[in-house]
Amino acid sequence: MLLAAGILVLAACAQAGHKNDSGQPVKNITVGKGLLGGGSGPSVFIGIDFSKLPQGPTGPAGPRGPAGPAGPAGPKGAAGPKGATGAAGPVGSIGPMGATGPTGATGASGPAGPSGPAGPKGASGAPGTAGATGATGATGPIGPIGATGPSGRVGPIGPIGATGPTGATGATGATGATGATGAKGAVGPVGPIGATGATGATGATGATGATGATGDTGATGLSGIVNIAYNDGPATNPPTNGFNYIGPTITVTVNQGDYLFVTCHAGLGSNEGASGLDIGPALRVHGSGTIIGVGNGIFNLTCPAGQEQSFSVSGTAGPMTAGTYDLGLVAYDSSGQGFWDHNDYAGTSVIVGQPSGGGGPTAPTTPRRGLRLP
Repeated sequence: MLLAAGILVLAACAQAGHKNDSGQPVKNITVGKGLLGGGSGPSVFIGIDFSKLPQGPTGPAGPRGPAGPAGPAGPKGAAGPKGATGAAGPVGSIGPMGATGPTGATGASGPAGPSGPAGPKGASGAPGTAGATGATGATGPIGPIGATGPSGRVGPIGPIGATGPTGATGATGATGATGATGAKGAVGPVGPIGATGATGATGATGATGATGATGDTGATGLSGIVNIAYNDGPATNPPTNGFNYIGPTITVTVNQGDYLFVTCHAGLGSNEGASGLDIGPALRVHGSGTIIGVGNGIFNLTCPAGQEQSFSVSGTAGPMTAGTYDLGLVAYDSSGQGFWDHNDYAGTSVIVGQPSGGGGPTAPTTPRRGLRLP
């Protein structure tokens, strides 16, 4: 009842234009009727808008109060927008990769820092009946920023955020040093036999061999030389149809029982390359056409293209029948190609002699082994 009476007095003062301690009239006092404290009988309630009252100067900061308990962790904020990709830094040299160390244990949470200083607590007024919500007043001026308090205790680790987008590809690293040379590989299979190489150059002439053993004693020689003759001239191409003379002949006259020693030589060659040449010394009775070989000939001679070679043959005949004979070099191109066409000179030497002791071997007038006469 006493509280109700006080309120009524306050209302009456407001209506009567009472002033506060600063000399300002009391305004915005709302007076209503109702019940207070759940008692019986009529009562009056008053709503005062203290925001309309003038504000006094800010008092000095009070002493710092004890630290309050840590508040609950706030909800996780939305992910901010992705920032622009920064410029690629310079490529550093590639260092050796170290071994991965073990994961360290989670450190203990630090102690909570003290709260900032709290202002002085005003006297609590008697709770009045809740009045209707008044209109929102204008925002007051921002007070000065207080001193930064010490850091509080580290809160628990929040959940892992969603994986961000893949960053831009970095610049290509510098080329690494060349690796060591690998081990030598196994020997591969043997390759196929190559084609036959070109014929090598002719080797140097070998050293002269040792002198051979002395041969058997020869037959009894001539008692004396009766005649010596020689003749030469241009050589003609060897015939392809049988033996015939290919150079100048020598005509000699012999006595009964004389012996003949005949030596022939010639420079023969080919422009195209030739083969199948047979040559040898031969004689015929002067004025006749029958050719008789003297000694052994040489057969199947060859010559490369564009070359000329020197050939030499010799033989003996006797004892001879007295008469006149023609002697010289005969030849036959048995290949039938006629390629022996690059020829020089042909020459013949004849020695006529008598056997020692006035006798001598009895032999036919033709050699035991003659040329292949047609």
